[in-house]
Amino acid sequence: MHYGNILHPFSSKANSHQSNKLKLGNMTEQSPFKIKWLILSIEGMDVSSLYHVKACLNMVLLGKTGAGKSATGNTILGRPAFISKKSSNTITQDVTVESGTVCGVQVKVYDTPGFCDTQMREQEIQEKFQNVLQECESKPCVFLLVMRADRFTAEEQNTVKKIEKLLGQQRIQKTWILFTRGDELEDENMTIEDFINDTEPWKKLIQKYEGRYHVFNNKNKTSDQVNMLLKKVSKLYKQFKEMAMHVLNNGVVMGDAVLVFSRFTQTHTGGGVEENMN
Repeated sequence: MHYGNILHPFSSKANSHQSNKLKLGNMTEQSPFKIKWLILSIEGMDVSSLYHVKACLNMVLLGKTGAGKSATGNTILGRPAFISKKSSNTITQDVTVESGTVCGVQVKVYDTPGFCDTQMREQEIQEKFQNVLQECESKPCVFLLVMRADRFTAEEQNTVKKIEKLLGQQRIQKTWILFTRGDELEDENMTIEDFINDTEPWKKLIQKYEGRYHVFNNKNKTSDQVNMLLKKVSKLYKQFKEMAMHVLNNGVVMGDAVLVFSRFTQTHTGGGVEENMN
């Protein structure tokens, strides 16, 4: 299997990281459980097992006030779990958490404040966000950067930059751009792909996120669009697992990739790999 885009974000400049190339034999001698535990930890999120109830998926909604985070949470859970109002004056200062079974999958949704446009101090924002991470990353977790399918203004660009700073590069790898106002696109007979390709800034952003995007019509109460999102998430986690298998079968991998695997596993277990195997 060719991993192209999957491996690309984990690689660094070759000249500066030649010493990071590891042979599988050496790696398994030093850390015998790392790769096997990686595969086991990701197993719970592949396409087949995700729909067998064992996995619980945490979804963190991020974005500015008015982007449609609460409405998106309601669409995911299929019920009015979060207070959703159009007024930009109704700024939630605390994280709200609701859970439910969605298309046969246990899901917990974190509706966060509009971190980028509240009156909270940056330190307070950091503390709230770290509390969210500590709780939600104990299990498989994805981040949804909620954006309106509209013009990509300077304000939107600033929002993305601030959220990316909060997330860090590692978590961006499991972040999706989730567009709202899909109903308006439907009214204009425009697909989300047409919308993205017609707007160069959006196109560049989606390329940066390696095609991880989805669109919601929050007026549509059917579960089809949510099921499609879950399948996209499942597919990515399956690719992580297949990549780990590729490492096992081929014996050589960039050290950076191993580091990513290890960190990815740690965020799902709440601790180090060897520690959780004992």
